[in-house]
Amino acid sequence: SMLGDSGLNKTNVKAEECRAMVEQQKWDQATNCWNEAEVLIEALTDGVSFYNVLEREGLDRRSLRLLTHVERLFEKHVRPFEGDDLNLLMNGAVRKKLKIIPDSVQWTESSQAVFTHQSGDFMKPVIDTVDWLLVNTPLNVSVYNGQLDLICDTIGTELWVSRLRWPDLRKFSARDRLAFHVGNDDSRTAGFYKQYNNFRFFWIMRAGHMVPSDNPAAALKMVDMIISH
Repeated sequence: SMLGDSGLNKTNVKAEECRAMVEQQKWDQATNCWNEAEVLIEALTDGVSFYNVLEREGLDRRSLRLLTHVERLFEKHVRPFEGDDLNLLMNGAVRKKLKIIPDSVQWTESSQAVFTHQSGDFMKPVIDTVDWLLVNTPLNVSVYNGQLDLICDTIGTELWVSRLRWPDLRKFSARDRLAFHVGNDDSRTAGFYKQYNNFRFFWIMRAGHMVPSDNPAAALKMVDMIISH
C-alpha cells in the first residue's frame, strides 16, 4: 500500500470530515474538503496520480498552492486533458456541417467558469438517478471502473452500487464475475464483468481513470459488449 498506518488514519479522519459535510448537504464545503483530502494524500504518497496509482502527479504543486480550492481542482483534473485537435475539429468541420452555431459561440473542451459554477454539484450523490433509470426505463445501464483509478476507485464504485435500491440488486450481487479477453489472447485477462437484467458492471484491468487510453483494447471490447447487448 502507498499509505502506512499513520497516513491511513489521517486520510480516514479527513474522509469522515467530507462525509459529514455531504450528510449535512454543505455541498461547496464538501468540494473544498475533497480538495483538501487530495492535498493530504499527495503529501503522504509522494504525489501519487489520482488517475493511475502507478504514476506520479506531474503538476507544479507550488503554483497550485496559489489557486482557490475549485481552481486547483480544475487545473488538476480538467485542464491537462484539453487538446487542440479536438478544438479544431469542433470549431471547424463540425461547425461547418451543423450550420446553426452563431459566430459568437466557440466550442471548448473545458471551461473554468462552468467548472466553478458547478462546484457545488461534484459531491452530490446520483444513486437515485441510477435507480430511476433501472426501474423506470428500458435502458441498459453499464458502470465501468479501471483497477488503477484513485479518484473514482474500485472500492468506492462498488460501495455506491451496493447502495442502490434497485429491486434486483441482491440477484445482481449474487452473480459471479465473468472474465473477458481481447481477441484470441487468453494469456491476459482484459477485465471482468457481472450482469443481471439491464445492469452491468465492468472491472477493467491495467487501467486507471482514463480506461480508453490506458487499455484501449479492453475499452473497445467493453464498448462492443455494451452496444451488442
